[in-house]
Amino acid sequence: MNTELTSPEAVLAPTPTLREIFGGFLGLGIISFGGALPLARRALVEQRRWLTSDEFTDLLGLCQFLPGGNVINLSVAMGMRFRGVPGALAGLLGLIAGPSLVVIGLGVLYEHTQNDPHVRLPPART
Repeated sequence: MNTELTSPEAVLAPTPTLREIFGGFLGLGIISFGGALPLARRALVEQRRWLTSDEFTDLLGLCQFLPGGNVINLSVAMGMRFRGVPGALAGLLGLIAGPSLVVIGLGVLYEHTQNDPHVRLPPART
């Protein structure tokens, strides 16, 4: 009996929509600020069932060969696989939107508080 056919990951979900690709990678980008590979595998293989374990490993191997971050490359490759160029853009934008908004928000917060004496660093001692 082939265990691949009876394992839960062998039953793949329907092809994801652009919105699902964006949302899937948006959630991944938000919860994995700084390190996403183990979470990406869990989300793509076990939770959403967009890929089998072997497909994920093959795609990750390609992404490691390409220049750039592995999970960024993975978001582009996943989107491209299912929805072409619009899917690649949805995956990439979904992955970077959350962390980008956090950094922009922190920058705006700093801009508004940079002259507050409670926030400023004390002068350096000489």
